[in-house]
Amino acid sequence: VKPTEPKENPTIRTYTEEEFKHKLDVAVGKGLESISQRLTVEQKATIAAKAEADAVRAENLAQQEHIQSIIKETQEALSDDPDRRDAYTNKLNRLKEDLKRTRDEADLQRREGVVAQKEKDMALAVTAREFMDKYGVPLKELEGCGSGTEMELKALRWRLDNPETKEKEEVPEFDSPISSGGGIADKEFIDKISTGKLPMTKENVGRLKKLGIG
Repeated sequence: VKPTEPKENPTIRTYTEEEFKHKLDVAVGKGLESISQRLTVEQKATIAAKAEADAVRAENLAQQEHIQSIIKETQEALSDDPDRRDAYTNKLNRLKEDLKRTRDEADLQRREGVVAQKEKDMALAVTAREFMDKYGVPLKELEGCGSGTEMELKALRWRLDNPETKEKEEVPEFDSPISSGGGIADKEFIDKISTGKLPMTKENVGRLKKLGIG
């Protein structure tokens, strides 16, 4: 009878601080280009919203300066020409309407800013799902991250700390009513898709567009 060889207990590889830093640097370096691309996508919405807000502020300032110049002209006209005075009064009234439209546009910009933030949140949710699939990292480990870079660093650190873990969070089938976003209210739909609980299927992307997002 062949003697039974003793079984070796599996061991989890541990890393020194130098090894950990080296592996982290290598992993981050390999993904630098894709991370840069994700950062560009994430920042576009914020940059666009800020530029639009600046444009509204500049328009408001220009309108105020315009009003001041018209008021001055009106005051000069009041004493000697009633017709001219009436003409300027009408011009002021039209300008007031223009200012009202400008304020309405400012409200629109604020709403667009909210949409831009939602778009960023959804982009982060998609990125989180990519790292969950790639590294097996649980979603809870990525919650609270403000960028794709931060997510990937956390995912890499988690993977190095858990080299033997293969479990992934269950992803719902795309053809189920819940996973496709069908039959739920718009607010719940947006909340779920922005947190990665719903996939970015063609159907869900179409619904987002109907809601004015994307």
